[in-house]
Amino acid sequence: MNGSNIKVKNVNKIFDDFYALNDVNIDIKAGEFYSLLGPSGCGKTTILRMIGGFDEPSDGIIYLDNTNLLELPPNKRPVNTIFQSYALFPHLNVYENIAFPLRLKKYSEQEIKEKVQKNLSLVKLEEHIYKMPSQLSGGQKQRIAIARALVNQPKVLLLDEPLSALDAQLRQHMLLELDSIHDEVGITFIFVTHDQQEALSVSDRIAVMNEGRVLQIGSPFEIYETPADKFVANFIGETNFIKGKVTEVMDKYAKISSENVGDIYVYLDKKVEKGSTVHVTVRPEKIRITKEKPQNLPETFNLFRGKANKLIYKGFQTNFFVDVNEKFTFKVLKQHARYILDEGIINWYEDVYIWWNVDDGFIVEVEQNEG
Repeated sequence: MNGSNIKVKNVNKIFDDFYALNDVNIDIKAGEFYSLLGPSGCGKTTILRMIGGFDEPSDGIIYLDNTNLLELPPNKRPVNTIFQSYALFPHLNVYENIAFPLRLKKYSEQEIKEKVQKNLSLVKLEEHIYKMPSQLSGGQKQRIAIARALVNQPKVLLLDEPLSALDAQLRQHMLLELDSIHDEVGITFIFVTHDQQEALSVSDRIAVMNEGRVLQIGSPFEIYETPADKFVANFIGETNFIKGKVTEVMDKYAKISSENVGDIYVYLDKKVEKGSTVHVTVRPEKIRITKEKPQNLPETFNLFRGKANKLIYKGFQTNFFVDVNEKFTFKVLKQHARYILDEGIINWYEDVYIWWNVDDGFIVEVEQNEG
C-alpha cells in the first residue's frame, strides 16, 4: 500500500457567524504520520470529517494528490476512518467484521479469507478470529477496527481520537502498535488528538490548532523546543513564562528586564526593539538546580538564588517550585540518575540556585511597543 498527499487549501467552515475553521492551510506528505493537535473545539475533527466526506467546507479546497477530493462522494474516496468508539458490529465475529467491507465490494470467499488473515496478522490478533466483539478488550477492539479499515487498502487512514477510551498504560502500548503498523503499511496516517504526549510520541509532523486556526506546523522537536507563540508553548508541556521589557538588543541575544524576576538574557529568535514588552518561555527541564552556587558559569547562563518552597518527588524525577525575589515561582524539573549519589538532596524551604543556558529561553510573544 502507498499513501497519498493531502492538501487543505484556504479552508473555512462557518456556522452563522462562527468560524469553526478559519483559513486553514495544511500540506500532508504521502506516507506521513501527521497529527492535528489542539483542545476540544479547535476544529481538528472538522478537518478530518471533511477529508472523510462527512462534512463540507464553506469555502476552500482539499486535494488528494492532484484530485479535488470534494468532488468525490465519501464511498469513492480512498480514505478510511478509525473512530474512538471502534464502531464494530456487535452481532458479527472478528472475521466477519473485517470481511464486511470486502463483501460489499463482492470479493470472492478466497480473497476475503486471505485479506482478513493478512490484516489480522498485521494487528497480531490471529487467535481471536472467531471471537465476538463483547469478548475482546478495549485495545483488541481498537486493533480490529484498524484491521477492518486497512483491509480496503486505503491511501489515507484517518484516526479520530482513537485511544481516548483506553486507560493510560494501554494507550502507551497502542501508540507503539500504531507506529509499528504505520511503518509496515506505509500509507498516510492523519491522527487527531488533544493529548500532547500522544502527538509528540508518534508524529512525523504536528499541526497545533486553536479556535479554528493552525498556529504552528513542525516536527515534534520543533513544536516543543521552539514554540511559535504563547499558546503553543503553554499547550505543549509545562513551561515558565517571564514578562519583561527589552533593555538591550545584541547580535544573537536580548537582555530583558522583568519586574518579578530581574534581568535575564534570551535567545533572539524573533525581531524585537529596545523598549518592547515580551513574553519569554523556559522549559522546567532546561533549568538546573543545586544547593551550592555553581562556579565559573559562562556568560550565556542566567543564574538566580531562590527558595525551594515546594517539591514533588516522583521517583525518576523531582518537580521543584522555586520562589525568586518573593515575586516569581519557577517550575524546575530535575531528572534522577542516581538521586542521592548525584548531589545533595534538596529539602523543602532550602535556599537553592537555579540557572539555564540563554539558548534555552525563547521569546514567544511581542507586545505592541508603546514608544
